[in-house]
Amino acid sequence: MDFIQVNHITLTIFLGDVFVFMMVIPYADNTKKVKRSAFMGTIIGVATMVICSVMISGVLGNVATIADTPLISTVRQVEVADAFTRMEFIAVSILIFSVFMKISLIHYTAALSISQLLNLKTYKPLVIPVGVILVGLVMPMFDNPTVQADVGMNTWPFFASIFEFLLPTVTLLVALIRRLPKNKAGNANDILKGEEC
Repeated sequence: MDFIQVNHITLTIFLGDVFVFMMVIPYADNTKKVKRSAFMGTIIGVATMVICSVMISGVLGNVATIADTPLISTVRQVEVADAFTRMEFIAVSILIFSVFMKISLIHYTAALSISQLLNLKTYKPLVIPVGVILVGLVMPMFDNPTVQADVGMNTWPFFASIFEFLLPTVTLLVALIRRLPKNKAGNANDILKGEEC
């Protein structure tokens, strides 16, 4: 059961990002280069994770299991000739930038999805309202890291499973029954061009 629980948690955390990324890929300017770019991005991401894992295990050892942020704790240990010290700001900057990019992508995808659901010709009027809603939902989310970890292990996987497994399966079945997809690229392109409603 522990094995199933750990894999369920890991799958739901990362699969949601993959779904959001897949929603944006069809709107790339050059779709022929998307496959190579996505593959290279995956390779770079996996290589970075492996390097960080090896570095954390080599520097912290067993202490890594109790550290709040193992990567920052590892980089904090870097000290080269009193010139390169307190280098954790680099790791923190990279983490903040990556979270910013992730939130920006989710914000764009949410505005675009809602505009398509409402059959709007442009997603631009929804950008500010969706941003305000996102900020309002995120600000009071967790009081401390312990609550966040508890929700991430015991609540989020079951909530996320609805949107990551159940709804895509139902959507695929409905599309198969209705013999979709039909050519509806024009509607999506109109939304992206930002034509007025």
